[in-house]
Amino acid sequence: MAKIGFRVTFTNWIWMVCFVFCLPGTGGVVLAASSSQPAVALTAEERAWLADHPEIRLAPDPDFPPIEFIDDDGNYQGIAADYAALVERRLGIQLKIVNLASWDEVLEKARRREIDMFGAAAKTPQRAEYMHFTRPHIELPGAILVRKEVQGKLSLEDLRDLRVGVVSGYVWQDLLLNDFPDIDLVKVPDLKTGLKETSFGSIDAMVANLAIASWYIQREGITNLRVAGETGYFGRYAFATRKDWPLLKSILEKTLATVTPEEHQAILQRWIAVEAEGTWFNRTTILMIGGILSVLLLMLAWNGVLKSQVRQRTRDLEQQLAQRLEAERSLDRANSALEQRVADRTASLEQSNNRLRNEISERARIEADLLRFQRTLDEIRDCVFMFDDTELRFSYVNEGAVEQVGYSREELLQMRPFDIKPDFDEPKFRSLIAPFLAHRETARTFETVHERKDGSRMPVEILLQYVAPEHEPARFVAVVRDISERKRIEADLAWNSRQINLISEAQQAFILNTDARATFEAMLQGLLELADSAFGFIGEVLHKTDGTPYLKTHAITNIAWNEETRAFYAEHAPKGMEFTNLDTLFGAALQTGEPVIANDPANDPRGGGLPPGHPPLTSFLAIPLYAGRLMVGLAGIANREAGYDAGMVESLQPFSATCANLIVEYQNERQRVVAENRIMDSEERMRAVLDNVLESIVTIDQRGVVQSINPPTSEMFGYEPEQIIGQNVTMLMPEPHRSGHDQYIRNYQDTGSARIIGKGSELEGRRSDGSLFPLEASVTELSAGGETLYVGVLRDITERKQHELELQHAREELQRANEKLTEQARTDALTGLANRRYFDETMEREIRHAGRLQDAPLTLMLCDIDHFKSYNDHYGHIQGDECLQQVAAVIRSMFQRAGDLVARYGGEEFAIVLPATGAADAAELAERLRQSVWARKIPHVAADIDARVTLSIGVTTLDSGEAVSTEDLIARADEALYRAKADGRNRVRQHVAETSPPGRLKIN
Repeated sequence: MAKIGFRVTFTNWIWMVCFVFCLPGTGGVVLAASSSQPAVALTAEERAWLADHPEIRLAPDPDFPPIEFIDDDGNYQGIAADYAALVERRLGIQLKIVNLASWDEVLEKARRREIDMFGAAAKTPQRAEYMHFTRPHIELPGAILVRKEVQGKLSLEDLRDLRVGVVSGYVWQDLLLNDFPDIDLVKVPDLKTGLKETSFGSIDAMVANLAIASWYIQREGITNLRVAGETGYFGRYAFATRKDWPLLKSILEKTLATVTPEEHQAILQRWIAVEAEGTWFNRTTILMIGGILSVLLLMLAWNGVLKSQVRQRTRDLEQQLAQRLEAERSLDRANSALEQRVADRTASLEQSNNRLRNEISERARIEADLLRFQRTLDEIRDCVFMFDDTELRFSYVNEGAVEQVGYSREELLQMRPFDIKPDFDEPKFRSLIAPFLAHRETARTFETVHERKDGSRMPVEILLQYVAPEHEPARFVAVVRDISERKRIEADLAWNSRQINLISEAQQAFILNTDARATFEAMLQGLLELADSAFGFIGEVLHKTDGTPYLKTHAITNIAWNEETRAFYAEHAPKGMEFTNLDTLFGAALQTGEPVIANDPANDPRGGGLPPGHPPLTSFLAIPLYAGRLMVGLAGIANREAGYDAGMVESLQPFSATCANLIVEYQNERQRVVAENRIMDSEERMRAVLDNVLESIVTIDQRGVVQSINPPTSEMFGYEPEQIIGQNVTMLMPEPHRSGHDQYIRNYQDTGSARIIGKGSELEGRRSDGSLFPLEASVTELSAGGETLYVGVLRDITERKQHELELQHAREELQRANEKLTEQARTDALTGLANRRYFDETMEREIRHAGRLQDAPLTLMLCDIDHFKSYNDHYGHIQGDECLQQVAAVIRSMFQRAGDLVARYGGEEFAIVLPATGAADAAELAERLRQSVWARKIPHVAADIDARVTLSIGVTTLDSGEAVSTEDLIARADEALYRAKADGRNRVRQHVAETSPPGRLKIN
């Protein structure tokens, strides 16, 4: 067993040195494991609980050596496994070991209570939500591992800027997330992967249990890693049990309490050897060591003085006892010799007993492991066979194999694989396994047949593997699965596929083939092949005038047995044979409407016997063919080797339904031909009338297919009659009428809702050259010979539409002219803003509106360009007009709400009407407008403010419900504008009502 080496801290090293040297006569400590088995003091409730729970499922971490792991043979190994075995011995129970793929899967199954306990797990807040934890029975330190080129000692604080690896789901992940959330954790699936990624530089450091990490470093041959520091955490691992099983935790706690220190030490020494890999030396360390050595030297000197005094006293005593000792020496020598012989004999016996106990214990452990393995194999559903590679005799079979083949385990252990494989003899089987023995193959999957003890056969799938362990005989392992159900499903699928193909081919043949008899002949041939039958028939059920049913065949097998019957078949089969005798097996089906199954026709009371010379009838099946609730036909088949049953009737239901539908279609086609013949004469009489009508007349059926047209139709659309008749009428329509036409007909047939039938409508037509033209259509529904037809009378209205279009254009032109005149009447020609007239109309309307509504204030702004006269004098009137346009553009860009009005009030003045705008908002908007004009930097050298164009603004707000005339409101705004100019221009002034005394106004 591999040992684990790991670094100990300097402090621990000092304490070990002191402990070793301070024990008199001690050079080391050896603890022997106790061989006793202390009893576990369980309560009656706990013993009853164990009896009620014979199966306790323990799921180990599959890859957590040396704590716990699953070895290459599938055995549970490690420190925790030894503790689990000790618990089994103490309690006299057998734990069920559940092997899972990863620790994450173990945790997930524990949450779902699909396992019952862990062998070794650290307690974390997350796990404590669904598991109880005993006191820890394994404690190991955590360490920080880095590459050797990383210098210095590291702590967890030093890892904040590094990529740090932890095994996903392990305790280190939870601890670091809780205490160091800013560390960049890299979760790896297992410790081996994490150490390799650290070695390769993919991650900067790895936090792990040092003992476990050393195991992998030694096992994987990783040489470029070192221990850079300790985490300060210890991996404390305990048994964990389901939270809904508190008694199991109590039982395990009591069991662990009986484990002696010697037993703990023995388990740990089996898996871990503590070796000091080095210490850290500095000046303080050297002084401490020097001080300790000085103390040790003083102790040794003092011991020397004491030993000298003891020696002197001993010599005095020896002189006094010399005579007595001399007398006793002879007796002592004799006793010593006797005792030595007894001791030697006792030691020899004790060694023999120890070896025997060890062998018995090891044998019991191996037998227990084998028993668990055998129980596991016996519980799986598949068969497991093992046999050697020379004699090929079975060495092991599981319970599944016994149940599958019907032989007892003892019988099978005397047999070889080809004894239950009828498809293989010994030479063929040895040829099969030859590639394995030549090391060309190690596994193969194939299908074959097994023969049970009762002689029945079953299809199986076999996974054959060749196993050659290093120190054990080579052997074959075969895992065998019964695939009878899979084969049955595959056969059913193949059978259904054949039936679907038969149905599909019959439907296509009926559509494309004018000879219905050929279609039914193909249907019958397919039915005989599908049902493995020798002969049969498919016929239509007809009725005599008195209602008695009889059968007329559409397809029948030629089973003529002499010249007379052959001649009869040749004459009557093509046009259908009629069978009116109901005292027969198929007659019973005609009368009852139920399937008739006769697997012993000769003795069936429903049969009427066979004509002389008729081929023997060994089995018979008659299947009524129903269209809805009406029996329209009958299919009969005969002489199937395995006979017939109700299951075949059920499985042939798709065929029966299709066959019935084809018979119904055949009947409809027959009726259609009769109807066509009846209306042929009337159609010829109508043709002469339709050909002389001036309008286009088109007749279509319910599918939209053109049945007839008159000569004007050919002239209107540019097609010859034979190009239109037989085609869908949508060829004469453009989109979207083309796509929606067939759906319109179906909708009318389903609901009776009509958009154009019986009404006039306008739509577009499409000529043969692709050009479109307007049509006026009137469609009438009529019935002829039991068939519904639609007759459309079409009129080309191109000329009328042209006149209507010209009239519409004239109306639109007049409307645009009126709108333009209205706009010109409201707009200032220079600025494009509203003019004074439109402003006055808007003010009247808005003042009335504000007076009627609550919470609907109205704001009026009057704006004036400062020193505009001097601007015109200096720059000229053309430049002045451009200045007005620029200012107007700024104002228009700011006030664009629906309802806002910007107007040229006169000269260089502008008015702004803002509905639903209060005083506070109005002041803010006016200031933004003033700043926008200022920011435009329109040059004005004659101005007294920074040589640019500025704006003075007066603002007043009419509160909702206040009664004020338009003139008064304008006067308020004008007064505020005057104040803005008087205060130095380039300002905003607001006019508000004064509360006291009444009627006075105040300028802000």
